[in-house]
Amino acid sequence: GLGGSWGRVSAGRHYTLIHDILSMRAYDALWVSNYAELGWYSGTQYTLRRDNAIRYLGRVNQIEVGFMYQTNERGVKNSHSVMAIVPVGGLDIALAHETDHTADTELRASLLALRYTFNSGTSVHAYTLQSRAQGGLDKKDQLYSLGVVHPVSPRTTLFGSVYYNRSKANGSGHRNAFAVRAQYALSKRTFIYAEADHARVRGISVADFNDPNNAEPNTKRSSFSIGYRHLF
Repeated sequence: GLGGSWGRVSAGRHYTLIHDILSMRAYDALWVSNYAELGWYSGTQYTLRRDNAIRYLGRVNQIEVGFMYQTNERGVKNSHSVMAIVPVGGLDIALAHETDHTADTELRASLLALRYTFNSGTSVHAYTLQSRAQGGLDKKDQLYSLGVVHPVSPRTTLFGSVYYNRSKANGSGHRNAFAVRAQYALSKRTFIYAEADHARVRGISVADFNDPNNAEPNTKRSSFSIGYRHLF
């Protein structure tokens, strides 16, 4: 990459702009969990990464803007996306749109994300992700999320988030999910945590929630995890 006061241009393997907003910039209160119960929309309703892509990030006054383009890579005819992040006092407003074309499918995804940070350090996170796949299967998804991050002490932070997704294809369905997490900082980059979540599905979303080999697909699931995180 190459950067200066005008911004930065880089080429290679990048997170997409939607994922950059939700996870890397933490507009999702849980940073888009890797657990299928919570991060199922990552990789289906929008693409997680792009190979051999060209990306620009820069600022116009206080507004951050971004553009990314990829062409002819692993079945992708072309992909292009744009984003803007607008700060308004304690409120940050993020917008992004991505369009992907393959030989027989088109996927369009649009994001509106809000994050408000109080003087205490507590932040409220809300966003909607609207996506539509057309081609082999015409499917439309509408995802809504609301989350809170609350620092209890310099080392301890509580997280909570709820998700609602409505799907339409050959029929309709929905998924409700919520999660809570407590995290303790061992250092600036190392954490231990405990997390619990619960999800329910209905209609066509049941198939997305279950392995195709399940003899009796389930419509609800709860899980608990403990873990160790280190940021490199």
